[in-house]
Amino acid sequence: MIIFLQNNNLNSLIPELRQHGAYSPHLSGVNYKHMYYNITNTTSSSTDKTQIKTELQQYGIKEGILKLDIVHKVCNLFPKNIKIKTLSFVKINPNKKIDKHVDNKKNRSTVLSIPLTPNFSKYKPVTFYDFETNWIDLPFLMPTEKLHSVDNNEYTRVNFQIGFEYSIDTMNNYYKNGQLFL
Repeated sequence: MIIFLQNNNLNSLIPELRQHGAYSPHLSGVNYKHMYYNITNTTSSSTDKTQIKTELQQYGIKEGILKLDIVHKVCNLFPKNIKIKTLSFVKINPNKKIDKHVDNKKNRSTVLSIPLTPNFSKYKPVTFYDFETNWIDLPFLMPTEKLHSVDNNEYTRVNFQIGFEYSIDTMNNYYKNGQLFL
């Protein structure tokens, strides 16, 4: 299940996220680094080139918090009892593929994904193998503990992602009960 989020405070921050996360020379975008994901044990590395490759600027609990005001603004939308485990700007280059995998359940059981580029009509969504989704132009919660992949199209794809250790059902309950955002 994918949960599309309607939240005015979150939506108001998306233009500023786009400004920082967009891979464009005229914007103040972040510097991306290569990361390689091992789909067998759900680990990541910046050096193991035999694994699935993507580019991201990732900051989580161990790495420290990304030093951008916009990231703090987004994080401050959540109550303190909802623990954020990872923060990332994730870029997938045109025509690149992220093979089938599941994410680390401890840090990314559910991910809030905010598509930044390209615009929605050109955005290539995630493919899940346990269910189908009718995609709409909103930030969404996705169960990354379920098998998924991305087979990107001809556009650079950038998302801002927040990882949580909670199941998609738990996050859905928070959202339905008005407890996900302050």
